[in-house]
Amino acid sequence: MLTNQQNFVYRDAGHYYFPLYRYLADQWNQGRIPLWNPYDNLGQPLLANPTSAVLYPGKLFFALPFSYDTNFNLYIIGHVCLATGSCFLCARKWGVGFHGAVFAALAYTMSGSVLFQYCNVVFLVGASWLPFAFLAIERMFRCNSAGAAVLLGSVLAMMTLGGDPQIAYHAGFAAVVYALILLHRDWQSRHFPPGSMPSFWRSQELIICCRRCGLIIAAGLMGGLLAAVQILPSWFWVRQSDREFCEGPRSVWEIPGHVVGRHDTVSTGTLTHEILSGLVGPTESGTHDEFTYRFSNAPWRFMELVWPNVGGRQFPIHRRWFNLIPAEGRVWTPSLYMGLLPLLMAGCTWRKRRRSPGNQWLWALVAIFAAGSLGRYGIGWLLQELSYVSGKDGPLQSSIGGPVGGIYWMMVTFLPGYSLFRYPAKLFVVATLALCLLSGHGWEQSNRNHHHVLRRGLLWLGRVTLAVLVLSMTAMLLFSDRTVQTVQTDELFGPFHLHLSKVDFVGALLHALVLCWIYRWVLIVADSDWKLPCEVSGSKRKRRLPARLVPCAVLLVTGIELVVAHAWMVQSAPRSNWASLGCVVDTLAAQSDSKPGKLRLMRFPPSTSCPRWDESQTGDRLSLSLVWDRDTLYPNFHLSARQRLIQVPGTMQSYTWREIFLQSQRVAGLKCSNDASFLEALGVGHCVIIQSEFGPAKNFRQLKLHGSLANSGDVSLRSSLGDPQRCWFVPLQSVEFYGPVDVSVQNVSQVAQRVLEHDLRQAAVVFKDAAPKWLMRDSKEISSEGTIAVEIVKDEPERVELQVELSQKGLVVLADQFEPGWKLLVESDASGVFRREPIQQTNLVMRGVFLRAGTHRLVFQYQPAEFYQGAVGSAVGWLGVGLFVFSQLFTGRAAKPMPQPPGCSWQQKIEQGDVGKMAQ
Repeated sequence: MLTNQQNFVYRDAGHYYFPLYRYLADQWNQGRIPLWNPYDNLGQPLLANPTSAVLYPGKLFFALPFSYDTNFNLYIIGHVCLATGSCFLCARKWGVGFHGAVFAALAYTMSGSVLFQYCNVVFLVGASWLPFAFLAIERMFRCNSAGAAVLLGSVLAMMTLGGDPQIAYHAGFAAVVYALILLHRDWQSRHFPPGSMPSFWRSQELIICCRRCGLIIAAGLMGGLLAAVQILPSWFWVRQSDREFCEGPRSVWEIPGHVVGRHDTVSTGTLTHEILSGLVGPTESGTHDEFTYRFSNAPWRFMELVWPNVGGRQFPIHRRWFNLIPAEGRVWTPSLYMGLLPLLMAGCTWRKRRRSPGNQWLWALVAIFAAGSLGRYGIGWLLQELSYVSGKDGPLQSSIGGPVGGIYWMMVTFLPGYSLFRYPAKLFVVATLALCLLSGHGWEQSNRNHHHVLRRGLLWLGRVTLAVLVLSMTAMLLFSDRTVQTVQTDELFGPFHLHLSKVDFVGALLHALVLCWIYRWVLIVADSDWKLPCEVSGSKRKRRLPARLVPCAVLLVTGIELVVAHAWMVQSAPRSNWASLGCVVDTLAAQSDSKPGKLRLMRFPPSTSCPRWDESQTGDRLSLSLVWDRDTLYPNFHLSARQRLIQVPGTMQSYTWREIFLQSQRVAGLKCSNDASFLEALGVGHCVIIQSEFGPAKNFRQLKLHGSLANSGDVSLRSSLGDPQRCWFVPLQSVEFYGPVDVSVQNVSQVAQRVLEHDLRQAAVVFKDAAPKWLMRDSKEISSEGTIAVEIVKDEPERVELQVELSQKGLVVLADQFEPGWKLLVESDASGVFRREPIQQTNLVMRGVFLRAGTHRLVFQYQPAEFYQGAVGSAVGWLGVGLFVFSQLFTGRAAKPMPQPPGCSWQQKIEQGDVGKMAQ
């Protein structure tokens, strides 16, 4: 990737993060802190979007003196290396030997759950820091170490700043699980009889429990303070986004707010029904509730832990036969495999897991997070499947959502704030790390017992795999092509390839069989007195196989087999595919009347695939897809071209914007709004239409596309015949005052419909009781004639300046997203004196300002108070961490082990038991 002029291409790596991080790098190079993104929809916060990772220290990769393409690849590869090093260090500090630590680190980095995150780099960042969090948690409890708590807080902050706050939440949750396990072990060690709770709370266990709770709270507060510059803006933004708005409460923490907001308008029975529907009912399609459970690991996918790619490879040729299963959902990572021997090594620690609290904790995390990754496959899903099989669809099954009863549903329902996250499959990264660390411990245990358990496991696994292979081959011969017709074509990768899917299935079983034989042979050689013949001076003598070659051989085989299993997942494309801005941008640049950057475009539909791709197969489909996305201006390629694009869903979008746009489509009665006046009010000058039978036709003219899309019948570019503008003037008598309203999910549709009843270029709806008193007292006579001019004279991401000349008083409207962080300065009649004026929420989503007749200069500046407050908090936090580290280095104080309750010997079991001596 660094020398062959290629870039990572699949999923978000190619079309989302590459243009986004390039835009961020350009903003930094221009001396700006990228706080606002003016190119998505009507504009939205940029730093507040966690995936932007604006202030993550790892972004210093982009300051290296190389090309942006090289720096982007270095950023990804660097975090892969960080994941390897952090897992190795964590295993070593946990008492695992050198070879065992290398074994664990190799399995973790090359596992499908981690390696494939090169496509979603923010989650790769979180995975790379996760082993440091595990290390800090273990040391924090073992040594009663404030330094470890500071380390944990710093790691949580790095995860959050890197764009993955959910994995930081998971790390904190893991610390709580560890504390509960230690509390349970302390209780058992004292042998408290039933009914002796008062004795427990008067004992030393209470003191130790309070210390542990204090360390967890301190680490959490430290992490929150260090990442406050990211957390505060994100929290304010998410409160305005589509993730926050929901019909009913999704968790028990949302019930009080829902009751307060609805108890005056609905009956008690209706309120109870809304609460139950929100908690246990089916999710509504297209909402954040439905997105919450997308990308869940189906139960049958756990076969991939043993047999790599057993369900068929997803790309670049569609050969995934798991799609035969009707309940199969969208795939987050195409493989869960982490290596055959690492899985068996981890299994070797199961029987003795209770001897060490660390191993017990890791197994608890495996159970919780592996089950949590099932997501939508909960007890409700089982009931639905059983009712489908039995042919009886009762009212209970239809009123319960599929995720109900599952671990992820419990986390969403009972953990505060967790309902804002989504995609359960992301949880499997935590389970993968726990299994890899257990495999390191299993390496040490297996060496001590001469690999007897491991060899027996390999033997039985080989037998089972052979039996499955024989049965499956028989079934293939008997039923051959009977099921291929039920597999739908993939819109990106085309028709299903039956033959290659069989190759993948058989290859997965043969892969496991060969590995069982190789590993078993190596272990037999290592544990026997087998000797190699050697010729010395014409005579034969015997010598033993060097013991140091055995772990090297195991590591070599493991590395090779993981590369063989997962090499296909790493896809790249030539860098030249990103060099051009695309056909649409080239066509617009050739138009003399176009205003690039100031007006907006609409791309419809937002789908990325070419309509005819589901009819053919090709091995370079990912490269072709990237070029198609670039040419048709699929998000985020509009950032590279500096084009304002509406209908950008992203990870979050303003709920008011989303609702008013959906209402405009419903009013028009078409799949895309055909109301040219509404599009003009949004400042839409051009539309990119994929499949010409859809999209606005009235008041739009066809443009001839340049480049590869010139002769394409699937894409058309249309230009508005009107005069779309981003700013205009509305006379005071045409302003309707709606009154201040708290927009909620219950009334937002009504409010949006009220706004859309007006021609927004001739009238306006202001969410205020009345016009300002100073404006009503204005003695100037209103004139219906005279000069009215509103023009954007400076247009930067965080600063927009308007020059206004008015012959009457009224409202100036700027069709950019209303957001409380924007401030306004007004200079009237070239006086040189600026005054602050409030920005009015206009037309639900726009900005407005009341002005007298005259000449004015308006300066809109984005200055979110939460960013500056968070910056002060983070600066204080990092300064405190620096002083703490300096004091620890200067004084040379070492952490002391936490005192244990009488009769508790778990610390000694760690130091002397199966996991080896713990490093201090």
